[in-house]
Amino acid sequence: VPACDLAALDLLDAVYLDPAFPDDLYRKQREQTILIGTDCHSHLKHCHCTIYNINPFPERNCDLVLSGYQSDVFIRILSDKGQKLLNDMRSRIPVQEAKAGDLETVKLKRMAVRDDITRQNQGLPDLKHTSTLLKQSEYWLWKKYASTCVGCGACAAICPTCTCFLLLDRPEFEKVRQLDTCQYPDFQHVAAGEDPLSPLTVRFRNRYLCKYVWRPERYKVSACTGCGRCIDACPGNISKNELLTELNTGEVKISQHA
Repeated sequence: VPACDLAALDLLDAVYLDPAFPDDLYRKQREQTILIGTDCHSHLKHCHCTIYNINPFPERNCDLVLSGYQSDVFIRILSDKGQKLLNDMRSRIPVQEAKAGDLETVKLKRMAVRDDITRQNQGLPDLKHTSTLLKQSEYWLWKKYASTCVGCGACAAICPTCTCFLLLDRPEFEKVRQLDTCQYPDFQHVAAGEDPLSPLTVRFRNRYLCKYVWRPERYKVSACTGCGRCIDACPGNISKNELLTELNTGEVKISQHA
């Protein structure tokens, strides 16, 4: 699991393990799951985790961390569950203590990837500044970027921090929890017929406010981990990074995303 997805657990835990309304199914799955983090040895075009103070190598929210160098894999233990798993592995694969020189090489490789990601995202505002900019944004910006949005919800389906769901009643009293998103028409449609998110542009803007304003204010954690998948998945070629960079610098870019 990459560091950006592990960082998403901060928000997921805050939402689903809220003491007022804990989700028992989520809690049981978290307790019974062993998470193995992996370093990012390179980065993709839209990766921007470092802008939100997330490194491209796991530091928490997992039990073991794997770092590869040449033909070796270095394992770092972060929890008792990770230690137990490693102990069980010792009987099946050769495990030995890492040398100081190799660990330094792994560290340098990590820093190089981190610096590359930061370098490719010059002009992209950090989390706090993004929140301020979005609060001050004007309608024309959202209308411009929402012009190619088709409301498919791909950005939400692939996002590690989207938590909205819909409960469906099936025969024999079976309840199914299904992904829902504010990008779908009728997401906030109520019985009286009102729908405050009816216009597509308003729904489009709502997602950004949820990620960068409302959820950070409520849960004190980032609701965007900088994975960039929403950009890759968008059939409308909408780049969140270009929108936020334009909002921050006033510089208009022509997307090369395809």
